Amino acid sequence: ATGYLHDAFMPGNGEDYPHDPSVPFLDDIYGTVESGWYAGEDGTYGNDKYEKPGGTHIRIHANFEGRGREGSLEISKGGILVVEEIFGGSPWVIFSHVLSSFAQGTDIEISSETLPSMVKYGTDTTYIRHIVTDKNEPHEFNSAFDPYHLSYGYGEASVTTIVGGKDPCSLVEPVISTSSIMDPQKDGTTITLVPDPDPGIAELSDYPKVINGTFVEMRIEVMNGTDDNWQNTTVIPAIPSGLGSTSPVFSYVAYPRPLVPGDDVGTFEAGWRFNQPEGEVLVKPGNTLPLLQPSRRAYFIFLFKIDETADEGIYKIGFNLNTEQVYYTGVSHGSYSCDVPDGMICITRKDDNKRVIDFKKMVIAQAQLKNLTVKGTVNLEFTGEVKWSASEIVSNNFEDITNTLPASQSGNTETIDLSNFTAFPDVDTSSLTMLEKVVVNSYNAGENLRVTDYESLLFNNSLEGDYIAPCGPLYVIPTGPRIVIQKRIYQVNGYNVEDTLMFEPDEEITVTTLLEVTNTGNDISSNTIIRVNPGKFYEVITDSLPDNGELQDSKIELSMGSLIPGETKKIFLYFNLKQDVTDKTELMDLIRTSDVTYEGTTVNVSYTCEDEEKVLFGIHDFQLFAATSVINGNEVLIEVSAVNRGLPSKDVYLRIFPVIGDGIAELPLAESLIDSFATYKEVTLQSNYTIPSGEQIRFLAVIDDGDDVKEVFELNNSLLFDANGSVNNLDEPGVENNVFDIFPNPFRNELNIVYSLNDEAASLSIRITSLDGRMVDMISNIPTQQGNHRVSWRASSLAEGILLVTLEGTYKSGELIRKQLKAMQE
Repeated sequence: ATGYLHDAFMPGNGEDYPHDPSVPFLDDIYGTVESGWYAGEDGTYGNDKYEKPGGTHIRIHANFEGRGREGSLEISKGGILVVEEIFGGSPWVIFSHVLSSFAQGTDIEISSETLPSMVKYGTDTTYIRHIVTDKNEPHEFNSAFDPYHLSYGYGEASVTTIVGGKDPCSLVEPVISTSSIMDPQKDGTTITLVPDPDPGIAELSDYPKVINGTFVEMRIEVMNGTDDNWQNTTVIPAIPSGLGSTSPVFSYVAYPRPLVPGDDVGTFEAGWRFNQPEGEVLVKPGNTLPLLQPSRRAYFIFLFKIDETADEGIYKIGFNLNTEQVYYTGVSHGSYSCDVPDGMICITRKDDNKRVIDFKKMVIAQAQLKNLTVKGTVNLEFTGEVKWSASEIVSNNFEDITNTLPASQSGNTETIDLSNFTAFPDVDTSSLTMLEKVVVNSYNAGENLRVTDYESLLFNNSLEGDYIAPCGPLYVIPTGPRIVIQKRIYQVNGYNVEDTLMFEPDEEITVTTLLEVTNTGNDISSNTIIRVNPGKFYEVITDSLPDNGELQDSKIELSMGSLIPGETKKIFLYFNLKQDVTDKTELMDLIRTSDVTYEGTTVNVSYTCEDEEKVLFGIHDFQLFAATSVINGNEVLIEVSAVNRGLPSKDVYLRIFPVIGDGIAELPLAESLIDSFATYKEVTLQSNYTIPSGEQIRFLAVIDDGDDVKEVFELNNSLLFDANGSVNNLDEPGVENNVFDIFPNPFRNELNIVYSLNDEAASLSIRITSLDGRMVDMISNIPTQQGNHRVSWRASSLAEGILLVTLEGTYKSGELIRKQLKAMQE
């Protein structure tokens, strides 16, 4: 079958076109053509132009696995394409060049450890050592980079730089293999450039040329995969100043394609080819290629002579590529340029056998460190002190290290600022070590104490963005003696505490606590001292202290001696609850804290710890506070506050009554039902009252007037206070000196008796009798101290009538005390 001259592949064969061409034409080889020819897309015949060169591409899609390596990596051994010319020519076997890649990235990781990992029981200082490293950096510029090769791909164009190897066109004699690693003082040689030139070629008039020195050859492989011809493609090297007088001593371009008769590489002449483009060359001196067709590849060869005085180090020689894109029809698509991979060389020193003495180091990729976050547990406290070094450091070096890092805390988390490390790693520093000073509390620890939940390093990799390297958690091992105290209420007024506390309201209350002191550590605890801090409302009964205890500055100091591991010692402590407490809070805090000091014997170290576990006396108690202020004329604003100083309660009434003369109003001015009365909760009740003209008025505040809640103090459930023009918030019991009063009057079941003493009484009692002198009740053991007091008396089931209430006794000075009032029982 016949073919056609214009397109890469025919839509059919010549026999499919018996009537083409429609107009016969004269061909210089075949004469008049009348049939079997296709005119192609341009509608012309016999113009010998290739219409869509490079229109067929072979693309390979594959997953590249660098397997954690960095640097220049080979990814293929090349490909083979077999082609055959249209008129029965011999098959051409075309080899593609080796494909390579350049793996670039960071492999930064963090490892953290406690240093030392053993701490003493209690509170101890230790350090967390963080090591940030890039385990693949720095790289040695060794055989892995020789020959050096790197490829850039741009879709339909690619550029590869290869440093080292032999001259591909045998234009250097003797045949030498140059290396990307060289010693200009040991690798010198003498070579001849273009040893057999054609004297008829003007560009070779200066050849052959003999030169000596240290040389390295670089080959820039350029592939044109576009639909355009590249015309006058030029590659220009850029030599860094650090290489001194280094310069290209020879350069040429090569246009590799299968050889045909007439090709003469040595004379740079191309033989005849079917559809041969004008200006095609196989080899051409210089650095400009006249024509690079689509789908074709060209080599730009540069031979550099290295300055013998150049310093040791790693250098990059850059290249710039520029070309003009022209379609086969002659239409220009403008200029084109692309990045060319740098050629890298290493200047080092070699011994007399030309073996490298010391390979130079390089870093392929860097990152910017941002911060290190350490999430601590409740057993860890940060000090904010962090130091760093580029060398190995241990905790003993901490005070001598001068490089510090800023750190901030939020809750149990510390964040260490690493933003100053903008380029990590570098050749000299591929590992960074930090020491973070912390305090560990192992008081409640077992054999292993977890001190952190995690460590998290945040850094920015320019190729991947922000990245987090995790680590942790961390543990320490406590060692030494460890004192643990179990504290509980054992008795109340001599009754063992089980489910119910045994006491009567307003009686003197003695509380017995039991301390069990145990050494749960792995060393003897010697000189063990425990300082017990009682609550402010509890008095230590000093004469009940054991022989090894004494009271110092309101604290009980107990000398426990030595305790072997596992040993337990028991101590009983006795307290009285104060009767005149008026503060709003902490009534239940029997023991607040216990401070412990002791010494180890295996390691002579002193230990201190604070046992913050409280001993609470679970009781009920309400406390009243009152204030009045004049609003306008006789109008008074009354404000009463009730505080729950004990266990939570519910459905408790707070009321305010006016007290006119000796009586008390039956209806309250104001009342409030407290649905939920939590511990230390304060509730306020207000009311306005207009004082009748000429009347003496007082007010009575009462909480839990039905005595529904069993309180440790019932006397403070009522508060009597004045209503004059200024605030008169009288302290409990709410009366001033030289007062003897009762309320309410008349009363039903309970009568409050208030009195004041100018001095301490030697004896005192309250006698309640009927008008005919019959004894109803005798109240003894009432407070005898100087000041204000109140006593509540619960009446038995008596008939209605008038009673005499008599306060009688003697002061210590011998002065008699006798006051009497009438009370009416309803």
